[in-house]
Amino acid sequence: MTNFDENDHIAETFLMSNGKLLYKDTFSHHFPLPYYYIYLFFPFWGSRFSRSISVFRLSLTLLYIFSFLLVFFNLKNKKSYLGFSLMIVILGLFFTLYHGNLVLSENFLGISILSIFWLTAPTLLDWENYDIKKAISSTFFAFVGFWSQPLACPLFLIPFFLLKKHEVKKITLLVVFINLLPIFYFLKSGQLKFFLEQAIWFNFSVYPKYYNDLIASYSNSIILQNLLCFLNNELYFFTHFSNSHQLFQFILHLSFIIIGVKISKRKNLKYVLAFLILFCVSRVREVKIIPGQIFNFGIFPFLTLSSSTFSIILILFYQKYKILALILISFFLTLEVINIRPIIKQSLKSGYNYHVFWSYREDIGKIINDLSFKNESILIYPHDVDLYFFSQRLPPDKFTYWFPWIDSVKKYRQEREKILKDSPPAIIYVGSLKFKNDPYYYKNLFPNLLDQYSQILKENKITNIWIRNDLLERIIPPYSIYSKSKNTN
Repeated sequence: MTNFDENDHIAETFLMSNGKLLYKDTFSHHFPLPYYYIYLFFPFWGSRFSRSISVFRLSLTLLYIFSFLLVFFNLKNKKSYLGFSLMIVILGLFFTLYHGNLVLSENFLGISILSIFWLTAPTLLDWENYDIKKAISSTFFAFVGFWSQPLACPLFLIPFFLLKKHEVKKITLLVVFINLLPIFYFLKSGQLKFFLEQAIWFNFSVYPKYYNDLIASYSNSIILQNLLCFLNNELYFFTHFSNSHQLFQFILHLSFIIIGVKISKRKNLKYVLAFLILFCVSRVREVKIIPGQIFNFGIFPFLTLSSSTFSIILILFYQKYKILALILISFFLTLEVINIRPIIKQSLKSGYNYHVFWSYREDIGKIINDLSFKNESILIYPHDVDLYFFSQRLPPDKFTYWFPWIDSVKKYRQEREKILKDSPPAIIYVGSLKFKNDPYYYKNLFPNLLDQYSQILKENKITNIWIRNDLLERIIPPYSIYSKSKNTN
């Protein structure tokens, strides 16, 4: 299973390994932590693409393990240990169904929310006290969440609701210090103004206009879209249980409501606010949530939270109603085994995942690599960005992908037009040109893009790869030219 954002992380890591600086040399309106985290593991990628992808994915697994261990050693109560351990089992059964194993900002956010919840829940439930060690760990996870998804910034507030007054100053200094670290780094490396332009100005001023068109009349307001989608999704969660996926989500959501009510009964406003922050942050991608379905990364942060509340309910049930609790967990685990059975069956086939999701990308990359030199640039248009990695070639400008929201900024469009005119790439790969209901949307943005290029055949089979006309002498079997007179897509 792949996702565009994950492909973007692959491409960006490759570019960073070639000396490119995030934001300054390559455009991105995403926040930086996932890029830099994955970049730490680049030295272990190796020369084989299959190994690179394996290390790429396993790096996220290490973050899960580190987070679980850090939380576990902060817990003190037996019920906390049991509930957290059970949650890990439950999460492990379904996280692949919701892209929880992909390198996406949603998964970094999910890990953050999950960890902060377990650091605070024992206090909210009156199981154990909240101390400065938990607050420090919580601040670390808030940092991970915020620098992966800026709308996660309220997570920093949770320790302030739970700490004693004399400890608040320490955490305030920690919050300021830890968030200044990336700012100072960007300032020193010359990336700061580009970060502010792309990840702040562009992300909050330009991108929201294109964020989602499910509710067209409110397309300029992410908050309003999220609210309206939230109401629709909540209605769906509590009225649909006709298949195993819907029933699974209903059970988890109901458990979240039950724990929310239990916390509210303590009549402590700060506790309720802490719980609400976790809930709201887990749903910041509301318009991306498709309730009742699997392979939906938008809902993953909330499922990490609600799976935690479900495991707590099972522990509470087990204390009073052991048989009922065992029946409930058996039913739930059976439900999930049914859901994940096809994936387990496929994964047992040697090389299945790489063959289905990646090997054909490697084949495309090899063609591009064969027909270009390392010092030449290539253009992947509009957004198959992982092909920069698979071809081991660099883009002609800082834009690895091209979406309508990028094209809407006059300065960015002028930059691309200039580079295409002054330094035309040796190879152009053209992917899907469709956007929404317009099959020629991306072609119309740059209608003359392929005027000086010829389309490549490999073993007489047409490809989406085009070579500049002055480089046609490179074409030798198994490659050939489709037709010099048909340079249209």
